[in-house]
Amino acid sequence: MTNKQLVITPALMQATLNYPEANNFLNFLKAKCEPEKVNNAMSDYNIGTSTKWPGATIFWQLDLNKNVRTGKIAQYNKISGEIISTPRERVSWVHYAFKQYGYEAKECLYGEHLRLSRPYDPVGLVETEKSAIIAPLFKPEFVC
Repeated sequence: MTNKQLVITPALMQATLNYPEANNFLNFLKAKCEPEKVNNAMSDYNIGTSTKWPGATIFWQLDLNKNVRTGKIAQYNKISGEIISTPRERVSWVHYAFKQYGYEAKECLYGEHLRLSRPYDPVGLVETEKSAIIAPLFKPEFVC
């Protein structure tokens, strides 16, 4: 029986939070919204920057115990905010990018960790991480 890792180290996540100026998704948001709101969202959701593709974003999944479950990597166009899909869709996972073979990802709801600090706020269920970040920029009473 193999001992599969259930969480990613917080140090790995922290190392990706240091380069927001290189992040296409964050640059897109800052062009559309108040930079302070974007910085707060970046901090709340632990939005990281990946070197897998230029300007790629990491959407870290933290559970209610603040364990880092996994991270979804996506590359966005910094002008349109759309995911880059040519020549192929630019979406991957941190455990693949860091070659953590044998890692068994056990996903949680994106933004789940925010329920700890905002337990009584209404929850908005959205389809993507991008929507979970954008929606509270305009409706801050919701946790998505």
